[in-house]
Amino acid sequence: MANKSRKCAHCGQDINVANKKDLGHILKYKNKYYHTSCFIKLAKSRVANNNRYSASWQEALDNIDTLIADAKQ
Repeated sequence: MANKSRKCAHCGQDINVANKKDLGHILKYKNKYYHTSCFIKLAKSRVANNNRYSASWQEALDNIDTLIADAKQ
């Protein structure tokens, strides 16, 4: 059986991608898995990092609902 556990790319904790009740709390972005709360923290810090604007991370924040929906599939 395939491994259904992934590491959060931000905090390093395990994410059980096979558990359907947890699917609303994880997302996949650029082939990495994140807890939703970890992703939001990371994206906000990347957008505001050294007063530089990161368009790709801002777009990810703006489309977070889509990223969560994609992770459920």
